[in-house]
Amino acid sequence: MRRVPRGEAFVRSGELTNELGYVEDGLFKLHGKDSHGKPFVVEFTTPGEFVSDYAALVQGIPARLTIEALEDSLISSLSFTDYQALIKTHPGLHEVARNLLEALVVKLSEREFHFLTMGAKERYLEFAARRQDILGRITRNDVAAYLGISPESLSRLKAQILRERRPQRL
Repeated sequence: MRRVPRGEAFVRSGELTNELGYVEDGLFKLHGKDSHGKPFVVEFTTPGEFVSDYAALVQGIPARLTIEALEDSLISSLSFTDYQALIKTHPGLHEVARNLLEALVVKLSEREFHFLTMGAKERYLEFAARRQDILGRITRNDVAAYLGISPESLSRLKAQILRERRPQRL
């Protein structure tokens, strides 16, 4: 088990990594910047979840994402090479690996579906309902970067939602 202090990276974008992590305690953000320097957040991970730049591991390329601890965190890690060897030598782990990959595909598919079919307001409401556990632990900028909007747009959107929920006076 390894401690990852708040603000430190488990994996850094641009560096070759071979680690697959399991979050024991804390909170991690998977993030990067687009070609224009605009920050984006792919996901937040909490205890009980695996964390890695899995596509980079599979392709053997440098990480495209930084995985940063947003709180003092604990993570168990295993080299991807050891993970692959375990799966080959222990057939029962094939199902565990398949379940992990299926969960990852579902998570990514849902995220893509939300971006393609929902506006920013609907994405925010869905995120707020699904991730109540972390909403008060992450910054407004990180929420905006996750939703693909500016922090200012997020502030306007939240103000609009509050106005809509306020009882109308007669």
